[in-house]
Amino acid sequence: MTRVFQRTSAPTVWCSTVAGLLAVGIAIVYVGRWNIPVFYGLNQLPLPGVWTNLTELGDGLILGVLLFPFIRKKPYVLSAFLIGIVVNTLVVQGLKTWLAVSRPAGILDPETIRILGPVLKARAFPSGHSATVFLAAAILSVSIRAAVLRGGIMALAVLVALSRAAVGAHWPLDILTGSLIGWAIGCAVAVLVQRRGWYPVHRTGVAWIGGIYVLAGVIALFAYPAKYPWTFLTHTLAPLVAWGWGTLQWIQLLRNSFSEGNKQTPPPA
Repeated sequence: MTRVFQRTSAPTVWCSTVAGLLAVGIAIVYVGRWNIPVFYGLNQLPLPGVWTNLTELGDGLILGVLLFPFIRKKPYVLSAFLIGIVVNTLVVQGLKTWLAVSRPAGILDPETIRILGPVLKARAFPSGHSATVFLAAAILSVSIRAAVLRGGIMALAVLVALSRAAVGAHWPLDILTGSLIGWAIGCAVAVLVQRRGWYPVHRTGVAWIGGIYVLAGVIALFAYPAKYPWTFLTHTLAPLVAWGWGTLQWIQLLRNSFSEGNKQTPPPA
């Protein structure tokens, strides 16, 4: 089994550009005191079912399962996400606990906002869903050459992040800061994995990382109830398809590695 990591063009420029735009957005919202007005605008967006489905894509477990099919052609994506999600969780949850910022439902009049899903009132800053989806977006963007695909990934990540205000869970500053944290970690981890070769290329590594994602899929599909309404598409159907597809590819990789190993083993004397 050979290493398949492909170097991409100018990942540093791409990562720096997006990080700069997010930083500018944070400054504009903070200095201009746009946090509450922008929240109200996003919170009243139409098509609530679309936003609840999008917000599920920021859940680390669900998103990890959706990445499972990359195990065959881009196994470094799975390695980078595993490393990144650990760092991301430690940073985000540490800041949430330390800063203890109230969420919109804990400050604003409940009659003036729309809450889709659980009513959350504390530990707002930064947004964990936004950090997670931008973590994945950074990892995928660094590994993709096509500008169109990069743009599509970024557009989806932005919509998932905005959904956190649409469902009433986060302020714009939570979203922008979480996105910046996830993006920075994702870019750093993607480049590190590329340079260090921290991704499975042999039977044991493939077996371990595939087993982790298989287990994640079992948990997501059978022991992880949906927190938001109307989310069958992204909470159940899409993870089920991705898990099945990824598992089949994982099994095929293991079969191929055993076949190659048997061919290389000399016959007994």
